[in-house]
Amino acid sequence: MLKSPLSCEQIVEMSGDGLWTMDGRRRTTSMNARMGALLGFAPDDLIGRPVADLMFDEDLQAHEARMAGRAAGVGGRYEQRFRRADGSPLWCLVRETALLGPGGEIEGSIGIFTDISDRKQVEEALRDSEHSLRELQRVAGVGWFVHDISARTWRGSGALDELFGIGQAFPRTMESWLSLVHADDHAEVQARFQRTLAGGEPFSCEYRIVRPKDRQIRWVQGLGEFIDRGGGQSTRVFGTIQDLTEHMRQDQEQRHLESRLLQAQKLESLGVLAGGIAHDFNNLLTSILGNADLALLDLPPGTPAADSIVAIEAAARRAAEIARQMLAYSGHGRFVLEPLHLSRIVLEMKRMLEVAVSKGVSLRWDLDGHMNRAEVDPGQIRQLVMNLTVNASEAIGSNGGVVSIRTGNTTEHALPLDVDYLGEDIPDGRFVFVEVSDTGPGIDEATRLRLFDPFFSTKFPGRGLGLPAVLGIVRGHRGHIQVLSEPGHGATFRAIFPAVDAPVSRPIAGVPPDAATAKAPTVLVVDDEDSVRLLAKRFVERCGYRVLTATNGVEALAMVREHPGDIGCVLLDLTMPKMDGEATLCELRHIEPDLPVVMASGYQGQEIKERLVDQALAGFIQKPYRLADLKATLDSVLA
Repeated sequence: MLKSPLSCEQIVEMSGDGLWTMDGRRRTTSMNARMGALLGFAPDDLIGRPVADLMFDEDLQAHEARMAGRAAGVGGRYEQRFRRADGSPLWCLVRETALLGPGGEIEGSIGIFTDISDRKQVEEALRDSEHSLRELQRVAGVGWFVHDISARTWRGSGALDELFGIGQAFPRTMESWLSLVHADDHAEVQARFQRTLAGGEPFSCEYRIVRPKDRQIRWVQGLGEFIDRGGGQSTRVFGTIQDLTEHMRQDQEQRHLESRLLQAQKLESLGVLAGGIAHDFNNLLTSILGNADLALLDLPPGTPAADSIVAIEAAARRAAEIARQMLAYSGHGRFVLEPLHLSRIVLEMKRMLEVAVSKGVSLRWDLDGHMNRAEVDPGQIRQLVMNLTVNASEAIGSNGGVVSIRTGNTTEHALPLDVDYLGEDIPDGRFVFVEVSDTGPGIDEATRLRLFDPFFSTKFPGRGLGLPAVLGIVRGHRGHIQVLSEPGHGATFRAIFPAVDAPVSRPIAGVPPDAATAKAPTVLVVDDEDSVRLLAKRFVERCGYRVLTATNGVEALAMVREHPGDIGCVLLDLTMPKMDGEATLCELRHIEPDLPVVMASGYQGQEIKERLVDQALAGFIQKPYRLADLKATLDSVLA
């Protein structure tokens, strides 16, 4: 038993807390030794000093507001930071009681100060850790979640809400969670989640989500584990979800770049191989052709062996043509460069190309009469245009269609793609181009990747050097080639060459107005007789119009549907198999009611007009007709 009771000061001293008294103006009136030790001052050194002198500037406003808001006679409990003598912070839990005067006014206060600096450091470290974790999760695109299985609810981090694009109002049910999963991945995610619940198998799945706010699709990876706490406590799945969208994009780009590199390396290797084979092949052919010539000179006239040697010579020359194509593919063909106009080169080939295309295929021309020049080898360009045109014609096949040949000036900004077939960027500058497009079945992705491989062909065996030669010619001219196609919508091959600095000051002589401006009306000639259809085609072209041809009414209707608004007039034969002129005219009125139709027939015109009075014929011409007759009829209809 103690001999005398302890004073309040002694009790406070023993507790390790500080005792601090202040007057009404919050100046120090006394403090115990423990308080002085906490602040790093001798207690007597602080007598008369304002408490504000021992606070950090950024804490003063909040402290003054707290003091002003206290009710008289009511104590306070708060946490306050002070500045020690060495400038370091001291955090204290303050329990302060007001000292009241006779009139109830506050004359001062007394407070007990408990050092909580260690706790504050732990709290600060925890806040820093949590902030760092949140930032790391944000940067990594990772959010955490907890699924409560029994309650069928979930909660997650703010980073997860940000990833999903949802707010606080979004329902936190498992059904709402699954509603965010992309429809194509929904079954897989749900199946994996059920396996996790059934056997404790960790959840791991890459899938897509659809953000409800902006409908943006993002790839994510979900990881989770099933936790059963037992004892009637709820079972849960804890896990994380990471945003993989950028990773997926980069991975796709990487695969695309690798594919482009492999394609370029493959074509380069094949080019070296083709060039080497062609070089040796040409040496052998030189010997074969030379000896064949000598043999023909040595043989007496009329000998039966001469025919065999001539056949050998013809076959050897065909082989030499294949060798030239292989050299062109390798980029080592014979190039004699001149500053020339592509339109003029193509124009000179017009008759040759018309003969080269398949029956039922029409050529459409759009040649720019104001082209810039390009440094090209005319022979190589002719081969390029011929190969592309024949390829387009064969792609259309026997069903009939249109091959369009176009030339012009362009820049890298006006091109539909900023890279060429090999994936190389097209540099800034001025270019000229020659383009061949068709109305065939188009090209799928697997075929597109092998278009320029030597001896690859979608046609019968033994073909396949046409397009590889085109690629070699383009590369040999430091040009680029683009392929635009999709199944069912035809294909376009565009060869691009750097333009030289001398623009054309006047239209290229010989380019007809329809080719230069592509503004002349188009006449669709429909006739089942090959000789008549060819004659009518030549007549229409001589009249200055563009022309399409069809062998019967079915083809004619398909052409009109394929070229809506492009056809200015139809020259229609009355008597044809499959669908005659009268039935064709009736169907045409359903497709394009105002399309002018001129009927051609060996019957008398008055009879035909009376039969078709309801169909509003634009004109009639009787077979056989002359060029002047057809020109007068078409001019009157198309004027």
